[in-house]
Amino acid sequence: PIDRLPFSLEPLESHGWVKTGQEGSAELKDPFLKEALLDALDAGERRRRHRALATQLEQRGCVTLADKLELAEQWRLSAEPENGLSHLVSAANDLAARYNFKRAEVLLRQAVELEPEAFPS
Repeated sequence: PIDRLPFSLEPLESHGWVKTGQEGSAELKDPFLKEALLDALDAGERRRRHRALATQLEQRGCVTLADKLELAEQWRLSAEPENGLSHLVSAANDLAARYNFKRAEVLLRQAVELEPEAFPS
């Protein structure tokens, strides 16, 4: 939460680098600043943050194709890609329903690589 920060985000917000939101949240708008801050975190902290984001996304609910893809990616970045398996398969089904079979195949191959035993031949 931003209320625990030892400084104000107002100068960053006035430059358009940060957007503060509800419930004490903040979003970095500048992709270079975001990348620099993420690079400054150690690998364990990055994984914890991705896990927390994935958990929040799951609690919010995954409805759209973009939600499902984002959730699978956050689980992958958390080093727990198997938790995103069902979202990969669901996204592949959505793509196949839209006749985007090539992209669906890519996602299904990723799913099989994660857990081959879940897809017996």
